[in-house]
Amino acid sequence: MRRIVDRIEVTGTVRPVALVNVSSELSGQIKEFRADFNDEVRRDDVLALIDPRLFEIAVEQAQAQVGVAESDVLKAEVSLRDAEEEFERKKSLAARGTGSQVDLSKAEAARDLAEAQRQDAGYALASAEAGLKKAKSDLERTGIRSPVDGTVIHRNIEVGQTVTVGLDAPVLYTIAQDLREMQVNVSVPEAEIGRIHPGLRMEFTVDAYPGQLFQGKVLQIRLQPQTTQNVVTYTVIAAAPNPDLSLLPGMTATARIIVDETGTTLAVPTAALRFRLPNEPRGGENRVLVARGGQVTAVPVKLGASDGGFTAVTAEGLSPGDIVITGLAAGASQGGAQDGRRLIGIF
Repeated sequence: MRRIVDRIEVTGTVRPVALVNVSSELSGQIKEFRADFNDEVRRDDVLALIDPRLFEIAVEQAQAQVGVAESDVLKAEVSLRDAEEEFERKKSLAARGTGSQVDLSKAEAARDLAEAQRQDAGYALASAEAGLKKAKSDLERTGIRSPVDGTVIHRNIEVGQTVTVGLDAPVLYTIAQDLREMQVNVSVPEAEIGRIHPGLRMEFTVDAYPGQLFQGKVLQIRLQPQTTQNVVTYTVIAAAPNPDLSLLPGMTATARIIVDETGTTLAVPTAALRFRLPNEPRGGENRVLVARGGQVTAVPVKLGASDGGFTAVTAEGLSPGDIVITGLAAGASQGGAQDGRRLIGIF
């Protein structure tokens, strides 16, 4: 009896579940960095600081512009109030017949102009306040902050380095979110991908711990094929718990995806299923040749899981201890056996 495990052997890479690249939103010179390789960081922690002096000056300039704009608003309000009073006075004189219509029209135009100037002054103040808000925001962003909780696995800045914001902003830090939950990315040949689905169990080893077997679970089959030298593979993602943090990003994983596994069951060497006597037609039903009392008998079998070397079978005429034929000895008759193997199983 034997336990059969049908598996697909693949290789891949251990990776964090989520990697976050951190860049600067501002151009400037790095004044200091506060997070280094392997540091644990929390969301909004300052990782590095851009020299804030130019941004502090920008805030002061924006504050001054707001002050000027506020003064202009006050002046415009005084002018508008004077223009409104003058208009009302001219209007009253015209109503009593002691003022001219021309003077009234001029007063009305002056009032309308003062209203427009007051409105323009208000817009200028709003623009100056927005500029101050942006300047303060830029000053705040001189602190390059972590967007997530995690571990710094790469730092790509030095004190004094100048960073420039553009379409391709440089990555300053790479942060792995939770190293206690890793994933294994493996490449599976297209001939095997149809046998894989989410939920299958994975076993894998890494070179750093050759005697330790890690466990995983298939999560996803990526639909984008990878073609290398006309060989098509698909990326399969498996979750891998890492509570003791022994698995590190980038480790090479030698993995087995368990497609099917049986309990202890009857199994025969796979070679016995392929063997045919010279005068026996190819194809037909699955069967094995059993040696009993000097005679060779064909026993039909129904196939189960296979691990390559052995295949699980069910058959009414087959029992543990039977001898199955796997080949003919050189020069033997068609009924002679090269070797026989007892029906055993994977344990």
